Amino acid sequence: MAMIDGAFIENLQTALIANIEISEQLPSAQKEDMIDAVYAQFQNFYGVGTILQGFFMGIVTYGLLNLLSGLLAAKFMGRAPEPEL
Repeated sequence: MAMIDGAFIENLQTALIANIEISEQLPSAQKEDMIDAVYAQFQNFYGVGTILQGFFMGIVTYGLLNLLSGLLAAKFMGRAPEPEL
């Protein structure tokens, strides 16, 4: 999603902080802690480690999905070998 809309991450961060700030049920100290946690979470979003982690998790996810679909296709659509006479 971030590749399509470059401001997606900033908009998400702004929306999360605004949602925390308008909450009337939280004490102000807890609000500040939550806002600091949001800033800390989004601070390293564009780091090399985060990008590589997403890349390798995508490889693993699509690899497992490909393996599962291949096994199911072989199980249900494959032909049994003909017996030799």
